[in-house]
Amino acid sequence: MDKEAFIKDEGLMCYDIYFYIDLPQVDQSTKRVYINIEIQNKASPRYHLVTRSIAYSSRMISSQWGREYDSENYDGMKKVYSFWIMPQATKSKDGCINQLKIAENHLSGNYEEKIESYDKEEQLMIYLSKGHSPNDKYESYDEILMPIGALLNNTLNYQEKNEVIKEYGLDDEEFEERMRDMCNLGEVIELEALEKGTKKGTQKERIRSIKNIMTKLKMSFKEAIAFLEIPEDEVLELEDAFNNDLKNKN
Repeated sequence: MDKEAFIKDEGLMCYDIYFYIDLPQVDQSTKRVYINIEIQNKASPRYHLVTRSIAYSSRMISSQWGREYDSENYDGMKKVYSFWIMPQATKSKDGCINQLKIAENHLSGNYEEKIESYDKEEQLMIYLSKGHSPNDKYESYDEILMPIGALLNNTLNYQEKNEVIKEYGLDDEEFEERMRDMCNLGEVIELEALEKGTKKGTQKERIRSIKNIMTKLKMSFKEAIAFLEIPEDEVLELEDAFNNDLKNKN
């Protein structure tokens, strides 16, 4: 789906990955769920990532208005999942998976709402450390954590990643090709780590960083800006410089 979600007076929100799945049910119907996946290199920004994940889930629900539900049928609302993966978390958080979801709490009486009426959003925060050895199994959910951790670990080379992937049965040709492309992003990730949310480097260097992100990760200018978390007061100036640079080359 479109990775840009804009609502008037609420601003633009850019997802890393956003899609939906129609799940076949026993009664031959389908159940649709919306899924957002975010890769967050900076595990501790200036705010709590949990609050950001709630904002993303809320936007995924509100953007269904007029498509899945409206004022005549709120029950058409589809459940949303927001997965947040932090591949550079501290060792103390390595392997942690936190689930946040709506739960019913009976303050008085014992009447129960049907779970499908309120079970509409869920966030999963997945913490991984790049210092985790590919030879050490995780105690829980190893079949999920190890492949993800290996793929997003920018300290492992292609061969090391490939060995992990083959062990977990993900070694088809298309997957290997995509993984090889990911391994070529080392320079981009390094630039991102230096530039994200800072004023370090000249404007020329920052423009080069943006272009690398756009090329390697196939992002638009707005997506690259959001990925780098460049402060809003710098975006307009960088956009003008970016456009002027394109004109001069043409």
